[in-house]
Amino acid sequence: MRDRTVTATIGGILGDPEGAGQIVHMTVTARVSWDVRDAPEDVCCDIISYGCDLPEELWLSAYIACGGIEAAAIAAAKVFWDEYYEDLKESRRTL
Repeated sequence: MRDRTVTATIGGILGDPEGAGQIVHMTVTARVSWDVRDAPEDVCCDIISYGCDLPEELWLSAYIACGGIEAAAIAAAKVFWDEYYEDLKESRRTL
C-alpha cells in the first residue's frame, strides 16, 4: 500500500450573492492511498481539510464552485501520481 498526504489547488468562479463572479482558489489537503495490486484509477482520497482566502462563511460556496469533492479528489490524485512518478525516477537514478 502506498499512501501520502498531499496538498492540491482547485479553482472556480463563486456564485454566492456576496461574491458572485469572483475567481476563487482553494487549497485542499488529502490523504491519498493506493494498493499496488489495483488499477491506478483506484486510488482512495480522504479529504482532510480545505480552505481559501475568503471569509470562512463562504468556504462551502467556494468549495462547491471549485467542483466540490470530485475536483478535490481528482486534484489530490494528480498530485499523488506526480510525486509517485517523480520518486520512481529518482530511485532509478540512484540504482
